[in-house]
Amino acid sequence: WKVVTNQRSAAAELYALVEAGSQDEAIRKVLAERDAKAPKYYFVEGEINGHGYRFLQEEKTAKAVTLFRINAELYPDSWNVFDSLGEALLKSGDADGAKRMYEKSVALNPENRNGKEALEGLRARATAK
Repeated sequence: WKVVTNQRSAAAELYALVEAGSQDEAIRKVLAERDAKAPKYYFVEGEINGHGYRFLQEEKTAKAVTLFRINAELYPDSWNVFDSLGEALLKSGDADGAKRMYEKSVALNPENRNGKEALEGLRARATAK
């Protein structure tokens, strides 16, 4: 793809920017390329999500949340990005935020078993308090 289009991976660029702690302005410049007439970057939902999970595996949960939020902004109709964001928020300790993301994910895909199970667990925890 890179050779044919002469574009770079937005996922790799966003990962590098988030990893470096770049300001929102730098991230917004990459995102603006998505609608450019001759964009510098190509955007692939699954690739961005994969980099978010890379952050989770590296125990960089806040950075994972940031990248998953970007992916949710880019792909607001994707149940999977909201499921991933829910997972990262839950790992970060934000149960309320995780619940909202899992609810959105299940609303977009009622067959999302992972989202349903996560919601059951969150509701059980809330009831136990």
